[in-house]
Amino acid sequence: MNLTRYFTAVLGIAVTMMRIEADEYAGIKDKLSREPAITSRVVFNNGVPAFQINGQNYDRLLQYTCDYPWKYDNPVFVRQIGRFKDAGIHLYTVGFTICERTTGKNVAKEDGTAFEIDNLRVPDNRNIVRELWNGEYLALDVIEKRIYRSLQLDPDAYFMVYITLSYPNGWWMDKYPDELVRYANAPIDKSAKLGDYAFRAPSFASLVFRQQVCEILGKLVSYLEATPAAKRVFAYRVDHGCFREWFQWGFTDNLLPDVSQPMLRAFREYLREFYKDDVSALRKAWNDPGVIFDTAQFPSPEERMRLGEDFLRDPISAAPVLDYLRALHGEILKTNLAFNRTVKEASNNRVAVGNYGGYFFGMHFGPEHRHFHNAELLRSKLVDFQISPFMYTKFRKMGESGFAENMFESTAMNGVMPILEADTSTHLDTDKARKISHLIPDNNRDASMLLARDFGQILARKGGIQWKDFNKQFYDDDEIQKTFAVFSRINKLSGSTNQLKSSVAVVGDFESLIYMCARRWDKLYPQVVSDLQMELSHSGASFETIAFTDLEKSEANHFQVYIFPNLFYVTPEKLAMVEKLKAQGKILFFSYAPGYLTPSGRSLKSMNKLLGSDFKNFPGVFTRGKIVNTAPNIYYSTDGRWPRNQVRELFRKNSIHIYNTDSEPVIFAGGNFLTVHTAQGGKQTITLPRRMKISRCFPEFTETVDTMRFEFNVPEKSTTIFYVR
Repeated sequence: MNLTRYFTAVLGIAVTMMRIEADEYAGIKDKLSREPAITSRVVFNNGVPAFQINGQNYDRLLQYTCDYPWKYDNPVFVRQIGRFKDAGIHLYTVGFTICERTTGKNVAKEDGTAFEIDNLRVPDNRNIVRELWNGEYLALDVIEKRIYRSLQLDPDAYFMVYITLSYPNGWWMDKYPDELVRYANAPIDKSAKLGDYAFRAPSFASLVFRQQVCEILGKLVSYLEATPAAKRVFAYRVDHGCFREWFQWGFTDNLLPDVSQPMLRAFREYLREFYKDDVSALRKAWNDPGVIFDTAQFPSPEERMRLGEDFLRDPISAAPVLDYLRALHGEILKTNLAFNRTVKEASNNRVAVGNYGGYFFGMHFGPEHRHFHNAELLRSKLVDFQISPFMYTKFRKMGESGFAENMFESTAMNGVMPILEADTSTHLDTDKARKISHLIPDNNRDASMLLARDFGQILARKGGIQWKDFNKQFYDDDEIQKTFAVFSRINKLSGSTNQLKSSVAVVGDFESLIYMCARRWDKLYPQVVSDLQMELSHSGASFETIAFTDLEKSEANHFQVYIFPNLFYVTPEKLAMVEKLKAQGKILFFSYAPGYLTPSGRSLKSMNKLLGSDFKNFPGVFTRGKIVNTAPNIYYSTDGRWPRNQVRELFRKNSIHIYNTDSEPVIFAGGNFLTVHTAQGGKQTITLPRRMKISRCFPEFTETVDTMRFEFNVPEKSTTIFYVR
């Protein structure tokens, strides 16, 4: 066959495939054309969030998400979508990146090679990069096809569309080398495949990148909104940053982004604004008589990595570092808001828009890799939902809580839907590292119990859930399908005003994080923040998580106990807020160095005032600490540890309800649900706050009884969920 005949034949094949494809989707498009245009918004009913799609509430967002290109020809995957459909779960996440590489598969080998891409055979012997960049919008049809094909698998499906902006193509970065992130202590590694290394990527401060991406986003969403596929799109998720989670790059090796030219411009602009263009104020703060706004330089790596012997950053000597970190996070916030605003405008505010973000617990990174401005983001009216994974490593094991990294109740308190990304491993996970760490259950029964633990958490808290398996078919199992069907049934149970409520709030302070973290795995943060959640989840009491910035809200005033794990940096305004709680007779728990850092530097006087104490020397220790009652209603842990049994006793002493008699199980209690998760099993005794109607709804449904105290036996490695009203 000569070359002309070959290309003629291939072109004929391509045209035929396009016609077949058009006919294949014609029925779906016709059906969609007869459906009304949908609107979607986040609503709260009795504190439970829902996506309201054309007036119908999808409470708690039970959703299957796969953040990688769906392999429609994979029979396991097709079977798995069928499983979710049969379980009564019809919400999915589907999407793409702004440049997507498709290798395809060979379908012809004569005088050339033809590749099959999305069932369309095209002549090409290269990897195909389909990208939304520089005016080339060929990849837009990919998202349409993914939606249409998904509707073939589940005709009742609705979709959250993700748009990943983290990985622009190499030619863009070659064209704009001065717009890329730079690391203060390492060169860019062009071979780095993961963003937590010295990754090659645009700077968050790059105005060129921000402007071009906004243009792309506007055209992309406008295109999709004009297609029949938009009839089934209920939300957009905008992803950017390392691992799509709005982090800076390079946290694995303690790399220090960003010292690029765009960031230097942004840093100097921040200094001018913060110091009100007063160079004398800048010089005083930096203790540098020669510094001026136009020539101010980044702090050195040594300055950025320096903490005191007390594991804290000094507010005075570290002023340049603190200014830099605030400027850095300000650029992340500006980028996030710009992208979300563009998507909302392009969709005419038809549907919800959200992101990953808001992580506070379990984030053992340096201060560059945080979500410092989360309060501003939640209050912006430009985010409707926020997604968070649960804490990693030991916190995910059987018998532990798998607690969300996000402050769920804070998110909900700001009218934003919190969503747990539950990428729980099942027995079908083949990852060797997770197997060694005992994070993979041995069988489908144990896997169902872990899935139920995660589901029980969001039932008791104000959140939704997305099950995610990284396109590895974690859920391709008959027993797990039955488990999801039970979840779907539980989700339909009606709520009531006679709910289980918490009297305990954990109050996290984002601002103090930049004073107590310098590198990955710093010692203090895990001890006072992450480990606290593990102990509290075994205390037998229910608790909520809010940010310090939420304390001004009336909804944050109903708690009896307020636990401040990291209120280290205080201002007069923050101290006034705490004094207000004291005056109301609230019970306050403080850790390690409360109020010790002030705008004037370290201050034992400030700390003593906060605690109502009279310490002559800084009492915080890293090991061998103790819990001290420093004043009426004030408890202080000198090392920031709150062992579960000691916490139980303090709760009992202060009339906080304890649900069980044993500190081994994990308890989630809130709304109309109570979950007991245990590794050891055995006899469980539960006491409710008052006489209530209760029935078991997982693993099986039982008859309703009216009681205040009851007992039941469970095997080891089990989760039991009760419906209470």
